[in-house]
Amino acid sequence: AGEFEHWIVVYNFNGLASNGETFIVDLTTNGDVTASALNAAGATVSGAPADGNTATISATGSLTLSLGSNSPGAGSISASESELEMIQINLAANATEDIEITEFKFATSGTANESTDIDSALFFKDVNSNGLFDILYDKQLGATVTSFTDDDTITFTATDTVLADGSNDYGLLYWLNGNGSTAETFKVYFDVATQIAASGITS
Repeated sequence: AGEFEHWIVVYNFNGLASNGETFIVDLTTNGDVTASALNAAGATVSGAPADGNTATISATGSLTLSLGSNSPGAGSISASESELEMIQINLAANATEDIEITEFKFATSGTANESTDIDSALFFKDVNSNGLFDILYDKQLGATVTSFTDDDTITFTATDTVLADGSNDYGLLYWLNGNGSTAETFKVYFDVATQIAASGITS
């Protein structure tokens, strides 16, 4: 009395389901649960309906991009800032297959001019997920970029793999050259899926 339990329904699939087929489990009415009280004639069940989420069979892997948990917030910087953490992103693969990534393309904006105010940019796999570039743990991906176009994109050609049902964090660093003026701003972002080139290992 006065306590509760969590019950879970688990499916083990046999490999015969087709791509796109769906499964869902729910309790539609209170009558779907049969219960009795130990010291009384019956027990009252309430709370229905309880609907589980839809599970969809997929033969193709997918990749979900989100802002990393340690991505830096807005702040004031020096015009000659070094190793400026611009963004941390997280890429998560579904359970279907490993995903191989071959290109990362960051969009840039802000009132500063990337072509004249940035000395270089470095992209890295944030192995310890702390949002910082730790040379003992993290891995640079692609070549350091030293040529920029204002309010355009910065592209890194590099191969990395996100394991099925796993996720990786990545980060971007700027080295500024001192040419920026007071109150000028820099920003990097993703707004279209094509900024990341990826494919499934088996699909």
